[in-house]
Amino acid sequence: MSNDKTRKLPRGVIVLGLFIVFSSIVHMHKLIVDRAWYQDIYGYLPPWLGESRYVFSWVQRAAGFMAAAGLLWGKNVCRLLIIFIGWFTIFFVFWKHPYRAFQNHAHYLDKQPVIQSLFDHLGVPDFTVASVVWPALVVYYFLEIIFWGWVIYYLTRPGVKAYFLPR
Repeated sequence: MSNDKTRKLPRGVIVLGLFIVFSSIVHMHKLIVDRAWYQDIYGYLPPWLGESRYVFSWVQRAAGFMAAAGLLWGKNVCRLLIIFIGWFTIFFVFWKHPYRAFQNHAHYLDKQPVIQSLFDHLGVPDFTVASVVWPALVVYYFLEIIFWGWVIYYLTRPGVKAYFLPR
């Protein structure tokens, strides 16, 4: 960041930084309180790979949290880290959200009384989340790629990038 302390952090950087901080905290909380759920969703993997995914999820969330906090402090290295996380997510979105885990999660949702009650209320009592796993996964991939593509685009805009570079 420049030595000129009068420059204001761009509003979009504030929104993005707070969003990533908040979502990282939510995901880290979920990793703590729902470890059994995580193990069930990825239970089809060999134990060593399931544990590796769990540890990597922690690393990714912690890196995202620290990078977003640094982004809010105007640190260019943190802007670059978020860009890296974005590219990494885009290239490995299929590994991040594998079909089998998505399918397991859909079956988990179908067992939740509130979901069954919702479908009853909507007049489609025989509908299941599991019946739309493929389309839902495609939409999820698309949204993940669009979101991170936007983040990369935004953080590389000349005006935003200039804020983080020394003058």
